[in-house]
Amino acid sequence: MDAPTSILEDALLWQQHHLEVYRAQQRLRAYCLEHGPIRLPSGAVVGLYSNGNEWDHHGIAHDFPNLIQEQTTALVGTPADVERGLSIAMEEVPALKVGTTSYAIDRDAANGVLKAGGEASEKLKEHIHRKQGRLEAR
Repeated sequence: MDAPTSILEDALLWQQHHLEVYRAQQRLRAYCLEHGPIRLPSGAVVGLYSNGNEWDHHGIAHDFPNLIQEQTTALVGTPADVERGLSIAMEEVPALKVGTTSYAIDRDAANGVLKAGGEASEKLKEHIHRKQGRLEAR
């Protein structure tokens, strides 16, 4: 199926300029990380705007267990072993192994800890892999 002419024009424009735009975005991100937002002559501001944080879930679970809303652990074994382990308790079935553990963080509460400052905030910052942010003009 052929795309409409306007979509084909957009695709050609993107093909011709995407590498230039990508490079410009990388330079602007680097500049804004070091120097902050850039005010344009029009009054618009180009900068990095918060898009949340990428968290170290295992570290937070260890240091801030109250921030964990939910934990999921996969049991690895034969179906019979898993069923037995769930029915009578994991320690009764040594053949079971704990697989991947994942956590759901209460992001609002974690961000509240960050905003409050202090010792807990500083410790929580150690568990942020990287701040997520998007480059945009406002």
